[in-house]
Amino acid sequence: WETVLEPYPFETRFRHKLQLDILAKNAMIFRKWKRWILPKISLLLHGLEKIQNTHIRPCPEVKPFVDHDLVKWSAESIFIGLHFKAPSQANSETQENNALRTIDLRPAATTFIEIINGWPEKVFYGGKVEVRVKHNQVPQGEAKSSG
Repeated sequence: WETVLEPYPFETRFRHKLQLDILAKNAMIFRKWKRWILPKISLLLHGLEKIQNTHIRPCPEVKPFVDHDLVKWSAESIFIGLHFKAPSQANSETQENNALRTIDLRPAATTFIEIINGWPEKVFYGGKVEVRVKHNQVPQGEAKSSG
């Protein structure tokens, strides 16, 4: 109970994270772009939840994002913690195959990108807005299990 009111240790809790970088050429465009994207994130989360043996936890805080090539752009990052459970192992052959398995996040990410690219104001701000979706992996041993 001592830790119930403490901030959740998101940074160290997940070995895998999905990072969404929201960027726009200036603050006014950024506010509009972000207002379009934020409600659509629930669709991304729903797509990720459909992936078998995958547990997700969105970080409740939006973080500042800095790209030194785009210093004058307004930007923020949203993180989603990912935990991949190993499927139940029936035999040793299955265990060996699980060590090399991959989880394809592309369908959920692609659907999300297609939806946000439908922004009605994009015709006015083409080339002045961007969203990047990438997977970050913390080296083994630096993140605690989210079990």
